[in-house]
Amino acid sequence: MSDFDRALAFVLHHEGGFVDHPDDPGGATNMGITQATYDAWRGNSTRSVQTIERGEVEAIYRDNYWTGAPESQPWPLSLVIFDARVQHGKWAKIVQRACVDLGADVVVDGAWGPKSQAALDACRSAHGAHRVTLAVVGRRLDYYNDLKHWDSFSEGWAQRVALLCVEAAKE
Repeated sequence: MSDFDRALAFVLHHEGGFVDHPDDPGGATNMGITQATYDAWRGNSTRSVQTIERGEVEAIYRDNYWTGAPESQPWPLSLVIFDARVQHGKWAKIVQRACVDLGADVVVDGAWGPKSQAALDACRSAHGAHRVTLAVVGRRLDYYNDLKHWDSFSEGWAQRVALLCVEAAKE
């Protein structure tokens, strides 16, 4: 099984089916894909995210969330970055902050480019993928704690982060 397939299985386990929770700023989602993301992916031919097909989900996740930073990192760092990209749009700042925590000289601006990628690669070389993975997970917890919807989703998010730590410990 490829790292993408493993990461996708993890995400789909936690994202579940169709949800339209009133506290979720992303609105209606199915298998973690928001209506807005689905509309953008389909172009002018929009339809309800409730009808999204598994093949479409896989293509969206591969094209929009896997390609780039996650695919260039070893497991489980690739999983942690992929999962952060899927769950919240601030993934680049989270990874950049984790790199700064580990001594990298990178601007925390949320824009992912060659300098951010080089900082991540340097951190991985200096500290190992396991340490970088845990630093990113720690920064995700910080991010969650700052969200106003923590009370609505804290149990699921905490479990998700704990399972990311389990994945990191396996390696």
